[in-house]
Formats: sequence, structure tokens, C-alpha cells
Amino acid sequence: MKAVKHVLVVDDERYFRQLAKRTLEESPGGYQVREASDGREAVALARLWHPDLVIMDLAMPGYSGLEAIRGIHAEWPGCKILVCSAHSEPHYQAAALECGAEAFLSKKLIASQLLTAVEAMLASEPHSPPFESTS
Repeated sequence: MKAVKHVLVVDDERYFRQLAKRTLEESPGGYQVREASDGREAVALARLWHPDLVIMDLAMPGYSGLEAIRGIHAEWPGCKILVCSAHSEPHYQAAALECGAEAFLSKKLIASQLLTAVEAMLASEPHSPPFESTS
């Protein structure tokens, strides 16, 4: 029997959260998925739930994704963070890495690469390169 993997999807766009959740839950990977609509909610939920992986947007109103990454790592340093953002410019990627994210996936590639990226991160395989280019 496979162990359940807990994934927290954080994005202010409901459609994106539901797409990511459905993609993971319908896969054979044994994912239990919860959602948060902003960074503050993400930190609070991570504190209670201790997810294995967080899929984090960067641009959210109020408490940004970068602030949430720092907050989650401060309280749950073993949690892996995959940033999924429409802002894929190198300075956003560098800022996410400095805050503790391990990988970056452009939202433009989400449908085709989300499950592969999540599986690689949770299997502790290197996701090469750690930050994907959209060019």
C-alpha cells in the first residue's frame, strides 16, 4: 500500500487550484490535496497539516507567495515547495529560490508538466533544471 502524499495548492485563482487538485487526485500517486487562496491561509494550513509539498503561486493579494514560502519554511522546513506562476522571469525565479522554493514551473506548462514535477520532487529526484525556462 502506498503512503498518502499531502499536497497543498496555493493560488488566488480558484480555477487553477481546482485544476491542480483534480490532476493530482485523479492520478495513481495517492495524493490528498488541500487548497488555500492566499499566502496567509497557506502558512496557517501548513502549520496544522504539515504537507509534503506545496504548489505556490507568487502573485497573490496581501500576503505574497514569497512571504508564504518564508513562513512555511520557518515552521515546516522539510516541506518541498514548487512555484507555479505566470511570472516566470529570471528575477522571480531567483527570488523564489532564495526564499526556499525548490523548483519553478510556468503556469503556461501546467497541464502537461505538473504531475511529472510533483512526482519527481516527492521522490527526491532532481528536477533538472530546478527552475524551468519558458523560452
